[in-house]
Amino acid sequence: MNIAVTGASGYLGSRLLHFLKSQGHCVYSFVRNPKKIDEIEFSLADISGISDIFSQLKLDILIHCAWDLSISNYKKSYEYNVLNSISLFRVAKKDFNLKIIFISSMSAFDGCNSIYGKQKLEVENEVLDMCGIVLRPGLIWGENCTGGMFLTLNNLVKKLPCIPMIGSGADRLYLSHVDDLSDLVCKIALTYDSLKPCIITAASCQPVTFKKILQICAGSVGNRPALIPIPHKIILWPIKILEYLKIPLPIRSDSVVGLIHSDRNPNFDQSKLTKIGFLGFRNFNNSSVEI
Repeated sequence: MNIAVTGASGYLGSRLLHFLKSQGHCVYSFVRNPKKIDEIEFSLADISGISDIFSQLKLDILIHCAWDLSISNYKKSYEYNVLNSISLFRVAKKDFNLKIIFISSMSAFDGCNSIYGKQKLEVENEVLDMCGIVLRPGLIWGENCTGGMFLTLNNLVKKLPCIPMIGSGADRLYLSHVDDLSDLVCKIALTYDSLKPCIITAASCQPVTFKKILQICAGSVGNRPALIPIPHKIILWPIKILEYLKIPLPIRSDSVVGLIHSDRNPNFDQSKLTKIGFLGFRNFNNSSVEI
């Protein structure tokens, strides 16, 4: 199949790209700064030429991973991430009848509080209206992690003797191994026509506390930093102030909001996954992690 992957230079996108190619698919990387022959210049800031690109490539499937988290301005973030993602899907579906797989997030659910979750949720609804498939991964991890939140955590536990921990560290997170997620996307691509428009929670159903994740990450680099619990609000407001001053930080205030107000009862419907031959996600607790 001819497949386009947006955000292919990101951690998930690059691993997904490699996996799909290993399965014999012709995959085009949609990236900001193309350097190879199979890389296509793409940015959510401007999708005006996307119709010409689709017509040239003769695609079967569009997998949308791209999402710009660097934008601090809400209006611009909404325009790029939400409106332009929706426009991208409309061109893909209405003009070229492409199959659509949208990589969303477990931060998106009815009643979510984070801006990130609300924006993802709005795009999800449009994708379902276009008969597409929505995947909600949890916190993505993997061996030799080179991106995402786990790289941030790795850098923290390597450098700091003491780490401020959001709340008591008892907040529960659901995790998605990047290789399992790539396998799931590939299987959905192959069995797309047998699936109805749906949202699939793409993560291990065994949650892990934030404190446990920090301890495992620290252990993987041979460090034992002191984990200091700090109330949510004491962490949240200083981050917001520093963001307002445009001072770069390893974590966004919206991510803290998402952690505090995460989905306490996600829907893990395994029937769809079993139907397409997916064996499930490995558990973080029972796996070694080298980040």
